[in-house]
Amino acid sequence: MSMSSSAPSARMHELVAGSLRVRLSGTDLVGVRWRGREIAQRIYVAVRDAPWNTIPGVIEDLEVSQDPEHFAVTFRCRHHFGEIDFEWRGTIEGTSDGTLSYRLAGHALREFEYSKIGFNLHHPLEEYRNRGYLATTENGQALTGQLPSIIEPQLIRNGTLTAMFDEFRHITFDLDGLSASFSFEGDDFEMQDHRNWADANYKTYGTSMKRGFPFTAHRGDRFEQGIVLTIGDEGSADSLPAVPIDSHLVFEKHSSGLPQIGQLWAPSERRDERELPPPVRPDFLRVEVDRVGDVVGALDDAGRLFSPKSVPIELVLSTTPEDAAEDASTLANALRDGVTSSASVIRVVVLERAAGFSATKVATPAALVSDFVGALRAADAALPVLSGTEQNFNEINRSRPEYEGLDGIAFSYNPQVHAADDVSLMQNAATIVDIADSTRALYPGTSLSVGPVHLLGPNGPYPAGPAGPGEPSVSVDGRQRGLFGAAWTVAFLRSCVAARVDAVTLFSLSGEGGTQGTPIGWVLQRLQENSPMAGSNVSVSDPFDDRVAGIRWTTNSGSCTVVANLSDEELVIGAEGLLRDSSDSEGSLPDVTLRLLDDSFSRPDAGASEGEAVREASLTPGATVSLKPYAVLFIKRQMS
Repeated sequence: MSMSSSAPSARMHELVAGSLRVRLSGTDLVGVRWRGREIAQRIYVAVRDAPWNTIPGVIEDLEVSQDPEHFAVTFRCRHHFGEIDFEWRGTIEGTSDGTLSYRLAGHALREFEYSKIGFNLHHPLEEYRNRGYLATTENGQALTGQLPSIIEPQLIRNGTLTAMFDEFRHITFDLDGLSASFSFEGDDFEMQDHRNWADANYKTYGTSMKRGFPFTAHRGDRFEQGIVLTIGDEGSADSLPAVPIDSHLVFEKHSSGLPQIGQLWAPSERRDERELPPPVRPDFLRVEVDRVGDVVGALDDAGRLFSPKSVPIELVLSTTPEDAAEDASTLANALRDGVTSSASVIRVVVLERAAGFSATKVATPAALVSDFVGALRAADAALPVLSGTEQNFNEINRSRPEYEGLDGIAFSYNPQVHAADDVSLMQNAATIVDIADSTRALYPGTSLSVGPVHLLGPNGPYPAGPAGPGEPSVSVDGRQRGLFGAAWTVAFLRSCVAARVDAVTLFSLSGEGGTQGTPIGWVLQRLQENSPMAGSNVSVSDPFDDRVAGIRWTTNSGSCTVVANLSDEELVIGAEGLLRDSSDSEGSLPDVTLRLLDDSFSRPDAGASEGEAVREASLTPGATVSLKPYAVLFIKRQMS
């Protein structure tokens, strides 16, 4: 049975008890709200194997009952994949007084190794950032503090991973007029700053990390845990509005423009010189090389890709501490002597060579990077040198190398280290804002290059489950070839503008995860054909809005706006917020060209123009635009 992360989302059940509202997706509670305010982003049970892959479960005997004041859910769920075989019974109950409980009782059906079995609770960033908490340990000790704005690192101590503070059995947060109290049963719970891995939340979870991992479960071993949420409310029942169905976008200007947008290109992807160049010419190509001796050939091949006009290169060289000095000298001499004339290197990213995903890795050592900084400077190769990690920001935040003379920090980005559902991925597109702020706090004045960006890390872990025996790899998420990928790209670029990211490598140019002929390629082509005017600011909508994303910029001939529906429901947007700016007179809106990308883009191999609806339109005050799930709207207005 395939466990690909491109599988359709589970059916949603809307659960309501008075002012308490939550959605049940599979066995996950999503978007726990009290009178419109999000109290918990997600509550779910995770079964993770020794390498931290999440093993999906099969639900049976699901029963849902509710009346206006109460809801209850029961089910059985079995996780069976490879050596993992675990079954549990879940019970969920919610009442109109603001109480929500979720309990599991399970047992191992055979012996297996695992890294985690139990509850995870996601606290949404916008509601919990900088909030004070009071936690109580099992022996009654009080722990007080405030959730951080700058990302708290997860350190390695005594060979294992740390939490933000000591484990606890109860924790209460002050949320301005509300209190959210969580009690935990059956195990010690603790918190980590999930933003380290691009998750847009703080996470509370069962089983303290200081106990180490993996564990061994024996046949018949029993697991019992529970979470009880109690909401204290000082306001009146009508003081907080529900989430609106329609949306009116508000754009805020940022001092930076769009980041440089590049794409990943593998030297092995050599093209027949008779072929036409790809339709989208990125701002740069990211070329990754494992051996310094392959640099010249790789640069020549990449330089001819868009012949006769070359494309700038972000050269990424992997090396080892033993080879760093020699590799640095060889690279500096090659770049100084201009051994390649078909490509222009605009920066060099130096990374320590790695083999796959590691939960306890650290960033590239400073000593390794210093060899390259020194060699390139001595050879008068005036190129920016960057370093960091090929994995998540977590590795940089954990080890914090004391880089000297470095021009920038680089790390990869993917939104599904821990969760694979559509909602989580859209929420996680915003975390780059906090990651960029935290990076600049560690390394002031350096540039920031993010990439490669994929919907799923190619080396795991796989939150939707690994591939089964004889099944194709799940290292590329199928959603990258659909409308979801295009909408996510708009959301992520919106956040990159707000984060003042300098350069971002978005997906691969070709190959299995390539964007040519896909909705993502359509979005990138619109941006490439309508470059922002030099020196102009770019305006974006709220980067933490996971329902709709908008980016607006000025070109030499007018202005452009791209808007994406980030949800699986049709969205109605007011045209005023989409089109009006300070130059428009009252009572009128400009004539524009609208290009809509929605579910008419039915064939993944179709050309970009074959899947769009293009029309001229004159929108009037009060008009609205309807966007189907994950649709993208491109608006171009000519200068009057």
